[in-house]
Amino acid sequence: MAINVMISSTVRDLVRDRKAVGDALLATGLVDLVGVDPAQSSGIGTSPYVRTVDMATSCDLYMLILGRRYGYVTESGMSATEAEFDAAYRADPTKVVVLLKRSAQGALIDPEQQTFIDKVCDYHRGYFVSSYSRVGQLKSVTCRAFEDWLIERSAVGRGLDYFDHFVRLASQRSPFPRVRPEIRTTDATIELSYVIAKKVRSIHFDKEHVYRDFWGCLFELEDRFREWRQE
Repeated sequence: MAINVMISSTVRDLVRDRKAVGDALLATGLVDLVGVDPAQSSGIGTSPYVRTVDMATSCDLYMLILGRRYGYVTESGMSATEAEFDAAYRADPTKVVVLLKRSAQGALIDPEQQTFIDKVCDYHRGYFVSSYSRVGQLKSVTCRAFEDWLIERSAVGRGLDYFDHFVRLASQRSPFPRVRPEIRTTDATIELSYVIAKKVRSIHFDKEHVYRDFWGCLFELEDRFREWRQE
């Protein structure tokens, strides 16, 4: 079964970039591209904006290209690209891969775009982020980013929800070798408990908090591990 990949970006200023990424992905023989041309991919009675947000939600891999332009601003007050990013993040933050175009020295970046870039590249968020400066670099950068993502996802499969992915990544982390968590979930919370030196250490996460700050909660777990190691 092919991997459904959505390429998301502003369009007019990144035509060659989008084509290079799409060509590199198609060359793997593993993907189908969705939403490649947002202006031509909407159905009758459906706006391109609504349709591409739906695509961002449902795709297997969301590949975001960030350039200098913020792009078309929707009625929500944010660009269509940022709305797509938010939809992909809410669906599954582990499916987001970012390609950041480093602008030439002195090139102007839209202020709203800089804010968006800062939001996406916040170190707490943990996305796969790769940088490039020339379109000619995109084949190798895209293939490497895709391979890294594919390796990380190879044993996961499909059908996991947002909190399943959090539990999956949390359970891969450990305060000490061979210490594995006992995991309890309710409708509102996720609890991870570890037996360390015959003592049970636990940490609780509200699902609402995980939903708001997925990667930040994983960093919080790592911080707790460091505290336990120092005790």
